[in-house]
Formats: sequence, structure tokens, C-alpha cells
Amino acid sequence: MSLYIFKNLFQIKNYLKTETDLTIEINTDYSKSLQELFLTKKEKNNNRIYNLLLTTTSIVLIISGLIISGLIFPTDYPVTSDPYKTNLEVFGDMLLHIFGPIVGGCISLIILIVLFIILYPVFNSLEKKLVTKIKNITLKFSSNGLEIIPDTPKKEHIVIESLNIKEISIREKEIERGSGRNSCRVRILNIILILHKPIKEQFTNKNIDEIILVENISNDYLEEAIKLAEEMQKSLELTDM
Repeated sequence: MSLYIFKNLFQIKNYLKTETDLTIEINTDYSKSLQELFLTKKEKNNNRIYNLLLTTTSIVLIISGLIISGLIFPTDYPVTSDPYKTNLEVFGDMLLHIFGPIVGGCISLIILIVLFIILYPVFNSLEKKLVTKIKNITLKFSSNGLEIIPDTPKKEHIVIESLNIKEISIREKEIERGSGRNSCRVRILNIILILHKPIKEQFTNKNIDEIILVENISNDYLEEAIKLAEEMQKSLELTDM
């Protein structure tokens, strides 16, 4: 098994396998699905509020910048053939007609940059106050079960007994990447732990019967994903996949 492949393809920061006691520890990068297990209702709502504010503000800034640039240099600036105008004035009108929108676009970009610089400290402060992220979560597989360990002392570990684990499955999912003409649908793989009996989320009391362990794996690496899932099952002392 190539630890290098697992660490890079599946965004696994650390992979430690101990043959003596069949224990696997995986220290993952930021995983939204695992993070959700540890957030309170308030923390989840605050995260949503911040994302909504950020998205709304970005849209308002872009529209405002376009409107301001259009008012300063309209794209439909008329080029008149006034007989009283000199050739130089007519030439100036033509230049304004051609380069006005470009200048307007530059002004719009400068306005957006200035507004971004002004608003960045505000949103940075809001993010610190509102947003809760658990960037690193360790998954520890052993014959006793799965222990999910967040990298923060404020959150308790989640322990799932091996007897309650039905299997570790690989599930294919279609997602859309890109936007507009550049968008395309791609197939990705998730390694999922399936339970016999649902467990309760710590703060929301929501029933959980499946947990995504590793997400968004490219379909090109199905063989490597299967090997990793098999190692997880072996450590949990489950039957073969």
C-alpha cells in the first residue's frame, strides 16, 4: 500500500498503520461532513449567516461597481457627426466611444478593490466571532471501533463501537463543477461508514446512520479508494467488503 498516494489523493495529512494491534490513524484536512458532527445548532446557524452575508455583499459590490462605471462612462456614448465640430473633437468622441467602456471597467475594478480593502477587516472580524471550523479531525480505527477526534479541547470525542458498525462502503455520486459553459458533471467517490443502529448527534439529537469518512475522491482512483476502505474494515475487524 502506498501511503504517499493516500496522503495526496484523499487529502489525508497523516496515515499511521500499526501492524501489531491493527490500528489505523488518519489525520484529515478540513472535512465539512465530519465537522458537522461536532457543531451546535447555534454554530451551524452562525456559519450559514456568515456565508449568506458574504455572498450577498459580494453580489451587491459587483452590481454597484458595474452601475457606477456605467454612469461614468456609458457604453452607448453617441458619436455625432455635428458639422460644427472640429476633426479633433470628432476624433475625441470616437476614442471615448471605443475606450470609455474599458476605462469604466478599470474604474469599476478599482472601486471593488478599494471596497474589498475597506470591508476585509470587518468580515475578518465577523468570521472570528461567528464562524466555527474544525480544520483537523483524526479518525482512529481499531478492533474497539472508530474514534473521531476533533483538534479542539472544546469538543468531546465521538466513539462508535465496532459491534455497531455494519460496513465501510464506497459510494459514487455525481456533482457539477464549474459554471456556465465551463460546467460539467463529474463522478466522485465517498468512503462511507454505515451503522447498524443510528447514533445521536451530540448537540442536535439528529439520527445518524451513515458517516462520510473520506469525501470527493476522483473516480479515477477507485482502486486506491477500495484499498483504503479495506484497510479500515480490517482494523475494525469487520468482514471483507
